[in-house]
Amino acid sequence: MRHSTCNITKAQAPKLGFGIASVLSSIVLGDSGLGTLAQGALGLGANATMMRMSRDAEKQADLLGAGILYDAGYDPRGLPQFFETIQAKYGTGGAQFFSDHPNPGNRTEYVNAEIATLPRRSDATVTTAEFTKLHGVAKEEKALSAKDVQAGGWRKAGLYASAPGAGPGVVPASAAAGNTTAQTTSGSGAARLRGSALGSCGTLSRFQGGRFSIGYPPCWKAAADQSGGATLGPAGGVGPDGVTYGAVVGFAKQGGDGVSDAASLKAATVALAQQLSQQNGGLQAVGPLQVLTLGRQMANAVELRGRSGVVEGGTQLVERDWLVAVGRSDGDLNYIVFVAPEPDFETMRQVFTAMMQSFKAE
Repeated sequence: MRHSTCNITKAQAPKLGFGIASVLSSIVLGDSGLGTLAQGALGLGANATMMRMSRDAEKQADLLGAGILYDAGYDPRGLPQFFETIQAKYGTGGAQFFSDHPNPGNRTEYVNAEIATLPRRSDATVTTAEFTKLHGVAKEEKALSAKDVQAGGWRKAGLYASAPGAGPGVVPASAAAGNTTAQTTSGSGAARLRGSALGSCGTLSRFQGGRFSIGYPPCWKAAADQSGGATLGPAGGVGPDGVTYGAVVGFAKQGGDGVSDAASLKAATVALAQQLSQQNGGLQAVGPLQVLTLGRQMANAVELRGRSGVVEGGTQLVERDWLVAVGRSDGDLNYIVFVAPEPDFETMRQVFTAMMQSFKAE
């Protein structure tokens, strides 16, 4: 029924108010240039909304499922029997199944009512010898619990490839740049980090990108992306679903004469911040634009406020995003987006500042 793709569209609408680190964004600057903010969602807020289905959506899928079974020649009564099996095993509260698939009510009743409208057939398939054989094989396999799945245990099982060409149980660096086992709150949203994960952990290591380099804490993870940028963050702050603590580095190609002086850099920075705000739920600027010098490179910075992917006590936290735009000698723009929930941003500002000062466009 494409409910997930509909929810993605809704998540990109300004009315949801997710922060800069919530949705993959394409940034258009200058006359015709195109820059990419990131190769994946930075935060978890949008992802959580995408996966949260309504009861009406679940009912629509149930009814369509009954029709698909019937059209495929199977006895559609197997569907309500499945609901009865779930309820008998886990009770009316449902299992982990119902945390992602909300129970719309008496599923057995309305699916049976739908089946009653279909023409009766005497040759419907109930089971097959092939199914019985494969069912026996499946029962011998260890099933992952909901907790295992949530913690990313399937990646360690050696049975599943996480991306084309990645190999069994391997998470490619471009997909995940950190520890993906952080526990979440109530099954949606990322967990808030504590203690040493928020600070520096020694002399900065050096990440060498395609056309830039940047320092980062040695206890953090760093991964290049396909566009030549990078994602850097502490364990638990970066995962396959995005970044809630850390930094994203990327490029924004300029149109026209590009960035050549302070005025054109300011215009490009403002345009970048405006595009981020428009495409990520209406971010609010925090304070004025700052004029910086990073080595011999012109730079501007602006802080933005939005909604974090981190949930604490059932409440989604406010997120602070520090956008740093660096003029390049070739006229294009490098940007760094430092990300943290607002309650932790000042704790992380020192390490963010050190990383920013270490940045070099090459």
